[in-house]
Amino acid sequence: MKIRIGTVLLAAMVAVLTPMGAAFAQESGAAQVASNRIEALEVAEQGGAIYVRLVMKEPLAAPPASFSVANPARIAFDFPATANALGRNVQTIERGDLRSANIVQAGERTRLVLNLVKMSPYETRIEGRDVIIALTPVNVQSNQTVGEQAYANFATANPAISGGKSVRDINFRRGRDGEGRVLVQLSSADTGIDIRQQGGNLVVEFLKTTLPEHLRRKSDVTDFATPITGMVAQQQGDNVRLVVTPNGLWEHNAY
Repeated sequence: MKIRIGTVLLAAMVAVLTPMGAAFAQESGAAQVASNRIEALEVAEQGGAIYVRLVMKEPLAAPPASFSVANPARIAFDFPATANALGRNVQTIERGDLRSANIVQAGERTRLVLNLVKMSPYETRIEGRDVIIALTPVNVQSNQTVGEQAYANFATANPAISGGKSVRDINFRRGRDGEGRVLVQLSSADTGIDIRQQGGNLVVEFLKTTLPEHLRRKSDVTDFATPITGMVAQQQGDNVRLVVTPNGLWEHNAY
């Protein structure tokens, strides 16, 4: 979930805990026919920054929803109603901090995952049928002024969006297959997320993010009859920590 050019899109991180055995029960059900497709993926490096260019069959109305995970470092972009027409699911890149890309289609949705050596700030923009993702390491940003920055021939400079990051809302839902869905609304797409299993819990850290007082709470969701029995949201220094307590056998997915 990262910064968009010109406007800040509200971003939502959804963590889903599903009973084992039910994860793919509905995968073969009727899905929408993908109306768009990813036709090409190109990578360029210039001025210390990495530019990923996706060519779509049809122009997107807005940049794709995205989120980042700090450990392991990766950034994911979701393209609804979109097919993967690249003919491959993995592309090795090995440029700067960008190691590889996974392009995986599930039903009518395709997810692009950029696998990094370490997290980098990024921006996403739309240029006609192209989706441009710019990865700019912090040391490159600090050593360049706007007038000095070098950009690949398919990307142009864009203003950074400032302001502190915060969690705007946390909700819980039961899915149609009995899964527990934790929905977190963020003030900015430029939010680093670290998801890990710790003991018997699922721990989600929102990096350099604040949590309003009214959202700092412990919730008992046992009555929903999902793999999730409780959640605790709290401020931990500069980060927000959300601890999800499951029950029984489960697996998780975040998007």
